[in-house]
Amino acid sequence: MDVEPSQSSAAPGAATGRLFLVRFLAIVAIVVASAMVVDQFTITAPFCGGDQGCGAVTSTAYGRPFGVPLSVLGLSAFIGYLGLSLLSGRTSRIVLGWASIVAGAVGLGLILVQRFVVKQFCPLCVIIDSSALLMALTDCVWPLAQATPAAGRRAPWIATAVTLVAAPFVWLQFQPDPVAPDYVREKWVAGKVNVIEVLDFDCIYCRDTHPVLKKVLAKDGVDVHFVRIPLALDTTGLSREAGRIYLAAEQNGQGEPTADRLMEGESLVEEQLNAAGESVQQPGDDRHGLAIDRANEAYRGAIYKGLPQLWINNILLMGASDEARIEAAIKKARIQLSSE
Repeated sequence: MDVEPSQSSAAPGAATGRLFLVRFLAIVAIVVASAMVVDQFTITAPFCGGDQGCGAVTSTAYGRPFGVPLSVLGLSAFIGYLGLSLLSGRTSRIVLGWASIVAGAVGLGLILVQRFVVKQFCPLCVIIDSSALLMALTDCVWPLAQATPAAGRRAPWIATAVTLVAAPFVWLQFQPDPVAPDYVREKWVAGKVNVIEVLDFDCIYCRDTHPVLKKVLAKDGVDVHFVRIPLALDTTGLSREAGRIYLAAEQNGQGEPTADRLMEGESLVEEQLNAAGESVQQPGDDRHGLAIDRANEAYRGAIYKGLPQLWINNILLMGASDEARIEAAIKKARIQLSSE
């Protein structure tokens, strides 16, 4: 057994316990960070899309310090931390303790940034940041400088880390390609790159995506066909009326400026509906409201849940998407069309 001369015979058990805890936390952070790397470098972001705030957080400057995705930095840091925890000797334990404190400080800082600056939370980021905080807490309660690992137990940790780093990448290879549901496909125009946005005007991630999508569409060519499908998932809220106003405005050729008015601010309020609806002539019947009700029913019956949904032909972007991801999806759809 690998025990420091200064330790008592009872120390190895406690030392092994505290090292097991920080290694376990590092493993948790490693697998989650690996999933975030997959999300960062694939178009569809399969692990944290839908009505989660991952895209809204990682697309900010805080998600790319020094131009490098935070997921890549985090994965590298936690792999290094795990490796450090597997080294013998008091010096490595002292360094490990300081590394825990630094990791905890960074984790706390990133949680506070999400809470008070971005004002949205990325669930995967919170798991990683919480793991870092628990590492720091472990060192505060049971100083890692006093711990020494038992010999011969490094291989299982290394094997586990390698397996879990690879797991999200392997899992992705076996996932079937998405197929747009009928209520989306019926909006398509043959031979075009069809960009169909399924949204709720009172969805915070839909509101985040609106200016980004507009910027991308402003740069794209005549081969792009864009349609919005408004939903009203909260039947007691303002979404249905906002959708009715938008559909009426779209029919009258005023869809884009009306959508811009409805998407102003962090949430949908009654004053916006009044301002947007003043210049929009509504039909005598409730055809637009009924269209929203049908879209709601179709959405609830479809496999894919979460808003906004950007269907770019059969490529699905779920949740808040950045400019680069949308452009990459449009480019891929163009290539697929040219090969048909």
